[in-house]
Amino acid sequence: IAGMFVYLPKLASVTIGNGVTYIPNSTFNGCTSLAGVSLGSRVVNIDSYAFYNCTNLASITIPGSVTNIGQDAFEYCTGLTNVLIANGDGPLSINSGGLYAHTCPFYGCTNLISLALGNSVTSIGPVAFGNYTKLASVTLGNSITNIGNSAFGGCISLTSVTIPSNVRTWDEAFYGCTGLTNVTLVNGLPGIGSQTFQGCTNLTS
Repeated sequence: IAGMFVYLPKLASVTIGNGVTYIPNSTFNGCTSLAGVSLGSRVVNIDSYAFYNCTNLASITIPGSVTNIGQDAFEYCTGLTNVLIANGDGPLSINSGGLYAHTCPFYGCTNLISLALGNSVTSIGPVAFGNYTKLASVTLGNSITNIGNSAFGGCISLTSVTIPSNVRTWDEAFYGCTGLTNVTLVNGLPGIGSQTFQGCTNLTS
């Protein structure tokens, strides 16, 4: 049922069992005290706005079983500093409508520090994490084939990144990441995208 727990300001902890596969639209929307969320290993779909504006949520682990995260699912979770998407069969795309379309699941999570995308993730949309100036650690899974334009553009705290060998399109993906000093290109990578590292003025290796 959509919005089942919407705007419950004192709800602090949620455990979703392994029998649950679907978290409907706006289920925990506006639960501003929610600090702990445990998602069961059989969740497949986290619908739009499911955790919208859960401002006290600092960390989330998304199981590898998830194949869809709806638009704005974690939008304005401003306390969120750590996101881990576990390894799984996928495919899972981190969709984004670009700079002016607030459709990325993690739109407005501007205090994000660490992002780890497991092997279930195949695509990251344009500007998905663009200008997240505190984002210092990004781990990309081996199944990623597409990194959208400026997906990590302007992430000035990012110092190093490893690009998996299956990436095929990644134009301007790290545009303006001025803190970036080290990039590792895994063997087998077919090429470098257009202007991928433009403006990364401190890149040394």
